[in-house]
Amino acid sequence: LMLAFARGLGVSTFGAWLAALIFAAGLSPGFVGFEAVIGYAETLGYFLCYLGLLFTFQAAAADGESDQPWLAFLGAITWALAMAVRPNLAVGGGFACAALLVWLVRRRRLKATAAAAIGFSFSGACLLHNFYFGHRLLPFVIIDPQNLGNPPMNFVWALIEALSLNLHGPGLTAVRHQLGAWSHPYGLFSIVIAAVGALAWRRRAFIRDDVRLQVLLCAVIGLQGTLLVFRPFGRYGHAAWTLTVFLGLRLAETRWGSPMTWRRASRR
Repeated sequence: LMLAFARGLGVSTFGAWLAALIFAAGLSPGFVGFEAVIGYAETLGYFLCYLGLLFTFQAAAADGESDQPWLAFLGAITWALAMAVRPNLAVGGGFACAALLVWLVRRRRLKATAAAAIGFSFSGACLLHNFYFGHRLLPFVIIDPQNLGNPPMNFVWALIEALSLNLHGPGLTAVRHQLGAWSHPYGLFSIVIAAVGALAWRRRAFIRDDVRLQVLLCAVIGLQGTLLVFRPFGRYGHAAWTLTVFLGLRLAETRWGSPMTWRRASRR
């Protein structure tokens, strides 16, 4: 699935294999060997996440006379199911589907737009389930308060404390702790974000012309933003960082080409 996803994004064969190896290395230490076998939903949730993106890429590629609304429907409904399985995918999935819908509307692909909207509407199935069985209008299952390590209001309090020069206030302390956990180990993850962000800024004209990159960039922004309030480590952040690596590889290849093209050029 990872190789198909990478090729659907346009990453070269070399980059696809590299990303797949990074993905496997990230899973093998504990996620597959321990966590996935004791009842966690990440295995299914992330599978649906990547499959949803793959369908989204195919839906974007089917343009003009070959317009196939069922691909847009499959992409949206797969994302909706991923969000129901793993609530921490909700923001990234919502951003990705919104990017697809905007692009479809701009291309006047009304059938595909309606199909994607119908598919994404299934994200409300969890709301109906919780209302019917639990008599509570909750969009997702009840989230463990421990998983919400840094509630969004902490950023508001951090800003107020910074403006009042209260540099050791609880809001700023909580935000610093969350950012430290998010950028572990040794701040390397923040370097990855900075590099990918710089590439995205330099290649913004290329991104405007490629809906696949637009959808993936929106998904990455949503998932990384979630990590600023949710638990940012281990199985909770795996999809966000995997997709960030894919995005960085694709942007790098649009700028410098793939290593395979370097070898061919050097032989000439």
